[in-house]
Amino acid sequence: MGMAHIIYFPVDNHLIFVLVERWRPETYTFHMPFDECTITLEDVAMLLGLKISGAPITGYATMDWGALVQRLLRMTPRKSMLPSGRLRMSWIDQHFSNVSEHIHSQEQLERYTRAFILRIMGGYLLTDHSSSFVSLKYLSFLEDLDVCGQMSWRSCVLTNMYRELCVAMNYDHKEIGGSGILLQLWAWYRFPFLAPPHPPLSTFHVPLGARLVTILLVIDLRINMFRINLYIEELMVFLFL
Repeated sequence: MGMAHIIYFPVDNHLIFVLVERWRPETYTFHMPFDECTITLEDVAMLLGLKISGAPITGYATMDWGALVQRLLRMTPRKSMLPSGRLRMSWIDQHFSNVSEHIHSQEQLERYTRAFILRIMGGYLLTDHSSSFVSLKYLSFLEDLDVCGQMSWRSCVLTNMYRELCVAMNYDHKEIGGSGILLQLWAWYRFPFLAPPHPPLSTFHVPLGARLVTILLVIDLRINMFRINLYIEELMVFLFL
């Protein structure tokens, strides 16, 4: 997944709130003062590096979720970890960390790969409102990892984002699911005055979103180094006065 190149960065909640306010569910567009605009499949491809071609992401609404987890991850979580066909992500973190210490065979590598992809889905691409669970319906598509990589995840992420934006329009909803990272990267890309300045030049096979995140981390590093240097100068003055 190209998404693996985009490491975590804090989402601007104020920016997301403004975008939700501008969303119109009847047209699936943002109503801006100048015109209407929306997130497209092309945006998802460039920003996140996900595929559009391939089989659609469709499946069963319900099944024996515990048996599915046991078959593909070779572990059986407690029922409290499986409410309504969802898996608590803290369970994944607990049982599938320290990868290098636990992978000694191809079967173990595949199990940890499924858990890693499922964690990315629940934490970044297809989040729910609590940000604590991931739907197990996506795990069923990870049985054959070669086939999984050829499926149309781009359309799945975009469709889910549209639905979550529509749900967030309800007055009684205070959170939004979907991909907050996609929303923020899209706003940065389509409205450059909101983005970190001067993203680095493009790199082949790396999503555009990774460039924007990289420059953001460089800016944060420079700010932190400035603070550290200022602290050292103040400390030296204090010590030698």
